[in-house]
Amino acid sequence: MSEVSYENIQFKEIVGIAFLVVAYGLWRGKRWAWTVTLILSVIGIILAIASLAVGNMGAIVSIIIHGVVIYYLYRPNVKAFFGK
Repeated sequence: MSEVSYENIQFKEIVGIAFLVVAYGLWRGKRWAWTVTLILSVIGIILAIASLAVGNMGAIVSIIIHGVVIYYLYRPNVKAFFGK
């Protein structure tokens, strides 16, 4: 069994709260949430490509999902909703 570290739990709590804040911003059509989601999706694609380069074929799914998110964010009606 592995030990549970408090630092790991605290980090996960912070990340979870951050995701909730971004989700709220997306739900309410906040411009900053659109930008944060775009940045995180680009970072996700870069990390997935790096993962793919070392042989993780499962990263293809991540690339597709992040690509779909970026495509969706650039749809005219979605950009209008976020005031872009």
